[in-house]
Amino acid sequence: VSVRSVASYSSKMTGLWTAQGIKIDELDAYLLSCNDKLNLEVKCREFVRLVSSVILTPVVNTHSAIILMKAEQKRKEVSGGVQTALVQKLKEHGFEVGINIEASYEILTNCCNFTVISRLSPKWNPVGPWLVQGADFLSHDNGHALRFDLNTSSQETSLFLNVQNIKLLPIQIGDLDVSTVTLNNFKTHYTTITEYSICSNQCFILPNLLEAYIYSVSHQIPSSCGVSTYDMIRLEWKKKVSILPYTFHLSCICLQHGIILPEKPGLYYQVYFTHNPQNIMTYPEYCVYKVQPMLYPCREADTVLSAFISDISARLPLVCGQIVSFSPASVPSTSLYCAATLQSQKNGTDLNIQHAKLGTLGNSSEINCASQSTPQLKDTTLFECPDVQKK
Repeated sequence: VSVRSVASYSSKMTGLWTAQGIKIDELDAYLLSCNDKLNLEVKCREFVRLVSSVILTPVVNTHSAIILMKAEQKRKEVSGGVQTALVQKLKEHGFEVGINIEASYEILTNCCNFTVISRLSPKWNPVGPWLVQGADFLSHDNGHALRFDLNTSSQETSLFLNVQNIKLLPIQIGDLDVSTVTLNNFKTHYTTITEYSICSNQCFILPNLLEAYIYSVSHQIPSSCGVSTYDMIRLEWKKKVSILPYTFHLSCICLQHGIILPEKPGLYYQVYFTHNPQNIMTYPEYCVYKVQPMLYPCREADTVLSAFISDISARLPLVCGQIVSFSPASVPSTSLYCAATLQSQKNGTDLNIQHAKLGTLGNSSEINCASQSTPQLKDTTLFECPDVQKK
């Protein structure tokens, strides 16, 4: 989705903020690797929340590569052991330091976007391309949603915001278009509705609203899921650290967002995605949707915009040691609108590395790195258990 003209939005629901440009020549960029492909994004979000001196982003379509940016290394930092401490902390989180690459504003923009989304949670949580305000937004029919586009250049850092009210419509059992007999047995005898009984099994899964297909619906948590009670699921979503062993292969987006599920348990949907139809995932009904969320004008837009600016200023006051202080802009920023494909939900960078030498953190390496921003979202879910293999 291209960035649209300011004129296409209501002035009360949009805003443009700018900050001074970040000096790219004072930043170092490194290519990292991680062997834990399943939890790559979780680990990245966790690390960038714990270490405020760096920003980073996963590299799209690699499943194991990460770009990290930090303030340029100084001699006194080396003698003081700062770099050694950072390398050690990276290793503790499962990252291996690779090559030193050339920093660019494209890479910086992607790193900033991923870092902002990670650090704003749980106050702001991704739902498709939007950030919804509040960790307990699933307990309310309506909420405030905000879409942001952040761009960096040598002249300025631009932040364009668009606010809407959002109405989330969780799936209802009647949406599946099953027979009356099947529906009555499900309600009275607590039977399981299987894929073969469902005429309309397409759905969308939070947080990225990825398209999926329903495999079965049940009143109880499937025994193969790895958890036994709804309270465990709620705690898993809410906590910042997983209470379950990784042997269950949970995506654990709670590590990223800390979302609060409604207290009342509902139905459990087993779904599969087109990119991996053999892998069946279990979700509570609160994160399964038959239709996309509804958007409508927000009357409290000014309050929402102010809250977001306050939160982003608190969570990202510095970018690799450089102060970033946003203020309202009276004239649209040229650098923002020139980025025709800039997206609010960037979470990675595509790399075309033509020539490189392996190096260590702080050591220069020859590299020609062309990067481009991308709107592609990773396949992450609020609670997923690859519990069975689809037959």
